[in-house]
Formats: sequence, C-alpha cells, structure tokens
Amino acid sequence: MCEPLTVIEVQDEGAALPVVRDQDHGATSGRGLLLMAQLVHDWGVRPLDGEGKITWARCAR
Repeated sequence: MCEPLTVIEVQDEGAALPVVRDQDHGATSGRGLLLMAQLVHDWGVRPLDGEGKITWARCAR
C-alpha cells in the first residue's frame, strides 16, 4: 500500500528556475530549497504558459 502524500504548490512570476545551493555555513540566506529537499518525499518545478512557474513538493501526511 502506498503512503498517503500531501502536495504543496507555490506559484511565482519569475522565469528563473530554483536551484539547490551547496551548503555555505557563513551564508545568511539561500537554504530554503536545501532544507525542503531534505524534508519532502520529492519536489519539482512546472513552468507555466507565458511567465512564471509552480514549484511543488510531495510530503508524507
């Protein structure tokens, strides 16, 4: 039996695709995707027609 998952989606108008950055202990920002990638089952990006994208994540309920 498959584990039930919750899907979370965030839409923005930016054209740039998100990138998981290498951990920089001295940085004060840039950890969001790194943390998310470690906490969720999987995630990805879906471009929208025109401008923008949806970043989605599936996580256990």
